[in-house]
Amino acid sequence: MKTVLYDSHKALGAHFFSFHGFDMPLFYTSVLEEHKQVRDKAGLFDVTHMGVIEVKGEEALKFLDYLSVTPLSDKLENTAIYTLFANEKGGTVDDLLIFKLSENHFYLIVNASCKEKDLEHLLRHKKAFKVTVSPLFQELGTLALQGPLSREALSKLFPSILRLEPFQFTMENYEKKPILLSRTGYTGALGYEIVAPVSLIPRVFEQILSLDSRIKPIGLGARDTLRLEMGYALYGHELSETIAPIESVSSWTVHLDKHDFIGKDALAALNRSLSKRYEQGILFEEGRISREGTPLYFDNKEVGVVTSGNFSPTLNCPIAIGLFSQKFPIGTLCKAKVKDKEISGKVVRLPFVKSSIKGGSF
Repeated sequence: MKTVLYDSHKALGAHFFSFHGFDMPLFYTSVLEEHKQVRDKAGLFDVTHMGVIEVKGEEALKFLDYLSVTPLSDKLENTAIYTLFANEKGGTVDDLLIFKLSENHFYLIVNASCKEKDLEHLLRHKKAFKVTVSPLFQELGTLALQGPLSREALSKLFPSILRLEPFQFTMENYEKKPILLSRTGYTGALGYEIVAPVSLIPRVFEQILSLDSRIKPIGLGARDTLRLEMGYALYGHELSETIAPIESVSSWTVHLDKHDFIGKDALAALNRSLSKRYEQGILFEEGRISREGTPLYFDNKEVGVVTSGNFSPTLNCPIAIGLFSQKFPIGTLCKAKVKDKEISGKVVRLPFVKSSIKGGSF
């Protein structure tokens, strides 16, 4: 499948790859150059492959609070919440952003690989609540402008973003149609996301790039290295049906003291058990990258597996997130076995790279 921006990417010289059925730009120049572009200046991402789901009704808040591992009842209107949905067995359905437009109206931004599964999950559990669930996969799309110059540039087009704090959003009209502007992203940098009608996405994309010559289009290759430096989860790697929310780098979202939510009992039992696993950051000394599935060793005993691994352009060395059978003290030395060669590393605190803004970003 092609996103509405495929022709724009092609004209800009993008190198494509298949990502969950979509032809997406991997990079335009190089992953390394684009990573540094976002860290130092600003870059624009096409994330229209992700899905938007609308939840409305008098029990919309109650419904989503029942599905979310994070309390939603205390969240203000015009705020975004990063959370996870768990299943009854304690596995992770998806990680997502929930935008609260009002007590009775929400937008959910879900992963491309989980759109249909998330929709089915919502529809299956809505029966006991007075809500409507509507997929807007063809109607709405998302762009992400990330980097230290993003505020300066985007405020030329939308001055209202200047008042936004992290995880806040505002609604604006663009060519007589409503769009959502949020101070969110998935890079750890100052950044904004724009949710707009798909028909407007090419125009918004083109106009943002024209705001400042220092803004460049960025492929998903750099999005992955940027999120990994921050220790952020990627569904299918750090989170899955077999990796529980409380085992992941997103475990901070789980509130077991919250009133009933789907998966609470299973997660509470896992949290008490000796089988609970832990995801931690690993910094490697050598240049070889440990990819997903690489076994990890401590004292010649296999103790875990790499969930994500790549080269960190900021730190100039390989980094990884490991899923361990136990929680290791910071500084613990470990090894990864890559093609029959052992690579030395050590457990480090996440994030690998400190967020450039107060409050971080998602």
